[in-house]
Amino acid sequence: MTLKNVITKYTCASTVGGWIWYCDGCDTHGNADSSNEAKYMSEQHAKYHSWLSDDEDTNEDEDVPSYMDYDPLLRDNPELDWQSDCLSAVYIVDVSDEVTYSYWDLEDEE
Repeated sequence: MTLKNVITKYTCASTVGGWIWYCDGCDTHGNADSSNEAKYMSEQHAKYHSWLSDDEDTNEDEDVPSYMDYDPLLRDNPELDWQSDCLSAVYIVDVSDEVTYSYWDLEDEE
């Protein structure tokens, strides 16, 4: 049994409808009214925990700027290479239909 199969009913037992985004890497979650909102909020969570990389060998444990430590006026420059492990650990849960998607399953939805 995979994590994706077991989190649907146990991520937030008090939520009976709507959507939940869950990050297994950070063991945190949030509620949303739609899949788009859940996806957006999980993306913001991933940004918050991302770090700046100049090459593929850099990881978050090294002394590199994090998104939240970087100058707020400069951090969203599209030329910056922000690295994040969170999106690969994010699941979006449709609580009403008891279905769990990985973040990437909803990549093309708008």
